[in-house]
Amino acid sequence: MSFTGIPVEVDDWHGWRRLGIGASDVAGILGLSAWTTPFELHHRKRGLLPEEDETERMAWGKVLEDVIADEYGRRNDVRVIGRQLCVEHPAERWARATLDGVIVEALHPVEAIEGLDALEYGPIVRTPEELRDLLVGRNPLAIFEAKVVGQRRPWDEVPDAYYCQAQWQMFVTGLDRAVIVALHGGQRLEAYEVARDDGVLTDLVAACRDFYEDLLAERPPPVDSHEATRRALAALYPESTEEEVELDGDLVRELRHRKAAAKDAADRLALVEAKVKAALGDAAVGTVEGRPAVTWRTTKPRRTVDLDGLRASHPDLVEAFTVEGKPSRRFTVLKGAA
Repeated sequence: MSFTGIPVEVDDWHGWRRLGIGASDVAGILGLSAWTTPFELHHRKRGLLPEEDETERMAWGKVLEDVIADEYGRRNDVRVIGRQLCVEHPAERWARATLDGVIVEALHPVEAIEGLDALEYGPIVRTPEELRDLLVGRNPLAIFEAKVVGQRRPWDEVPDAYYCQAQWQMFVTGLDRAVIVALHGGQRLEAYEVARDDGVLTDLVAACRDFYEDLLAERPPPVDSHEATRRALAALYPESTEEEVELDGDLVRELRHRKAAAKDAADRLALVEAKVKAALGDAAVGTVEGRPAVTWRTTKPRRTVDLDGLRASHPDLVEAFTVEGKPSRRFTVLKGAA
């Protein structure tokens, strides 16, 4: 297949990404992401939640992308061009992707191709003209996707979230092959090929189109139990008012039932733990059929500050270093009604 995606110049990458569905959004839409949920993603794309802060893990991932691309190219005698290329589907312009790169055949000698390195390692955004120049005399072989993975052992198969990301990139670009190159544990580089699956893409595109249409109509997805959804609710409604809202009685009764069941389960767990500790006595390790099953080891003593004593001896010092945090809301289930 040829490259049919539409490269676009983007001044505000976050804004461009927010107004469409990108490859990294797909796992969240399908409920496969460890980091986001349909509910959180919907509200973030509407601008009701801030863009996520870059974590240390994300920062190192960006730093190592070029290293992974260069080393993969060296080992396989190919080039990775169009790095951080912003692309839109030619017919479904809301379907977007920011590519780590496109794998093409290497031309030799590279140094003889005027301007090639400037295009490959220069501006983040590519224009259609630049992309055409880059592809002259080269066949686009596959999409390139870099991953930095803490797990040292290679994957038995590509994780579902990354598989769907690659399928979406193939949908946007028109290509029929992607290569996910993962650096495992900082010391092992493995390449995983993903072939285009139009059957999977039919369902995947339908789910993303439904999400996008709900986004335009401002119809949020239902909440779920994921931590990302809980954080989103806290950010959307940071402070309470004196307003009262009539709730579904069945919902409140289920809440009471679930909390009572959770307390009962916690009590039973505490009882079983106490029985096991009593059986261990002074022993650090408990075995079952000769194999270690539980441990109860002595840890180093914790060092803490005696705040009461510090306040009594140096109240001015405590006051000088006291900061006020953001307000939060306490959720309480009341007895009585419902």
